[in-house]
Amino acid sequence: MDSAKVSLKEMQKQEFEILCEFDRICKIYNLTYYLTAGTLLGAIRHKGFIPWDDDIDVVMPFEDYKRFSKICQKKLAKNYFFQSWKTEKNYPFHFVKIRKNGTTDGVTFLKKIKMHHGIYIDIFPLEKCPKTDWFAKLLFKTVEFTTYALLKKGDKTFHYNFQKKYEQVIFSLLKWLPRKILLFFREQIRFLVFIFCSNERLCTSGGGHGYPYETYKAEWFSETVLVWFEGKKFPAPKGWDALLTHMYGEYHILPPKAERKGHIE
Repeated sequence: MDSAKVSLKEMQKQEFEILCEFDRICKIYNLTYYLTAGTLLGAIRHKGFIPWDDDIDVVMPFEDYKRFSKICQKKLAKNYFFQSWKTEKNYPFHFVKIRKNGTTDGVTFLKKIKMHHGIYIDIFPLEKCPKTDWFAKLLFKTVEFTTYALLKKGDKTFHYNFQKKYEQVIFSLLKWLPRKILLFFREQIRFLVFIFCSNERLCTSGGGHGYPYETYKAEWFSETVLVWFEGKKFPAPKGWDALLTHMYGEYHILPPKAERKGHIE
């Protein structure tokens, strides 16, 4: 399925089917997850997709995420593909995706990387986050810069306009490191956070909103509630109002028309 010939509605339909497959596996194996980010906002404000949105985001508590990553590779329906940096060599991100075979997602900045490019949903681990801002920022920056360096490994033409000189210097050094060292460095920082930090503050360090918008109070996820999304109920964190306010501000107000854009170019 060529994404250039697929309407937004068709893409949303395909993504919803992937979400239902993901939900099926989670129910069978009693795995916890929540709608998050724009998908959660769409569920609350529109009872489904934000009309111009073109992706689905979910988040899982870290232990459930690890279990799911093992289960999914064996139990996922055959017309889907479980994508992670462990299952596909050139995949640059630390979170995982479920992609649909025979489709194309249309994400142009990744198109030169040799990997599966099917329509997808993003699945993020809900990880511990350092209480101190400098340590939390270090975690987010480590994930960000190592991911950019891995993108450069897969696509020599990849370029990012860093705003600060020190960022340009760090990236210029990291991009020459072997892929295995970049992955090791990224995973070790995340492992240290997991070992030494408490569960009071949580985060999704690889998301598109970045720090501090993807840091959360653990109490927001203390209970699960069900919300409507495209005619079906899905789990959301009980603290969804605080989460959405933290991430988007006055989320009930529609953005200006010029800002009503999805992620896909």
